[in-house]
Amino acid sequence: MDQVSSLDAVVFDEAYFADPYAKYAELHATGCPVFRTETPEGVPAWLITGHEEVRAALKDLRLSRRLDNAGADYRRLPFPSEFTAKSVVTEDPPEHTRLRHVLNQAFSPRSISRLRPRVEAVAAALVDAIKAKGSADLVTDLAIPLPLTIIAEMLGIDARHQADFHRWGDGMLSLDTETRRESSARMLQFLVDQLKGKAAEPGDDMLTYWLNSRDEEGNPLDPQEVVGLAMVMLVGGYDTSVGMIGATLYGLLREPERYHALLAEPQLLPEVIEEYLRLYGTVHTGVRRFAAQDLEIGSQKIPAGDVVLLSLGAADRDPERYPDPDTADFGRQSRSSHLAFGLGPHVCPGNELARIEISAAVQAAMTGLPGLRLAVPEEQVSWRRAYFIRVPLTLPVVFDVPVGG
Repeated sequence: MDQVSSLDAVVFDEAYFADPYAKYAELHATGCPVFRTETPEGVPAWLITGHEEVRAALKDLRLSRRLDNAGADYRRLPFPSEFTAKSVVTEDPPEHTRLRHVLNQAFSPRSISRLRPRVEAVAAALVDAIKAKGSADLVTDLAIPLPLTIIAEMLGIDARHQADFHRWGDGMLSLDTETRRESSARMLQFLVDQLKGKAAEPGDDMLTYWLNSRDEEGNPLDPQEVVGLAMVMLVGGYDTSVGMIGATLYGLLREPERYHALLAEPQLLPEVIEEYLRLYGTVHTGVRRFAAQDLEIGSQKIPAGDVVLLSLGAADRDPERYPDPDTADFGRQSRSSHLAFGLGPHVCPGNELARIEISAAVQAAMTGLPGLRLAVPEEQVSWRRAYFIRVPLTLPVVFDVPVGG
């Protein structure tokens, strides 16, 4: 099919929220990698779906995260201004580079390697707690508490606040404007209060470290910047991992023969994880970008100021890049090509921690829950109604309880 430069399309409709992958297939079938559409909030945007185009755009510095490059028709999302200013998510180099350097301290290879035993121990303890029940919700009982426990410990935040984090983080990603606004405000105030506490009583944690650290130029971070870093870790560092733990288990259990094959050859788990990252990457549409100047993507001219959305979910199912893209193929060796963690300056800093958490959760479930299987038909597994970060909300399962267990 000859490729056309762009098409107008209604993308984020009820059919999309019910099954985004069917929508991606529909878009790919047009032969067009660029679509003019509108977000559920009413923001006109260019949606990029082709793997080649998304991959290039992720590294294109002409696509800016800064709000001052947005056009007049862009309606600011309903976050408090404290969350949109001086954030590693909403800045470009060199400011982004400065903040990213500080954030990377939490995810250095040495730091992440040291976390592996703790991640595995938490996963094993969660599965031990599940064992005696005979049934479970692997989202509620495993996928949520594992990464949330790890991130809270890294930040030095008491575990009793985990339910609040989950509620506020989920609310911040809601399509409902008022829910987003209220959840964002509550998360912001909580983090401000935490910083005040760390200033009075320092701990051995990242919040204390950031409060007392200096950037590469020797300047201290201001409290607003530390709040922004903590917010990125709390929402970006656990919510996406929740989704990928749940989605990987879902992917395996919806095809029991694949799950049983993995039980027989557990050494294949790294390849399995990469293929499910491609298939079910949690971040479906990257953080909005603005054309800082007139540019061209996929033969489509995009005026300066326009909103550009990079569809990672569509790109990773592009049939031009992946033959039979909707089928799990553990021989693809897709780690170096899938875009589940992004690419370029904004690549997810916690991608190796996420891989460790997914691996630990799957291994603990495989070894600790014999006969593990879905308790409902796969179409009854519910997912967050979202176009940014899409995660399974439930994953009901049953398993065999040993006699006397």
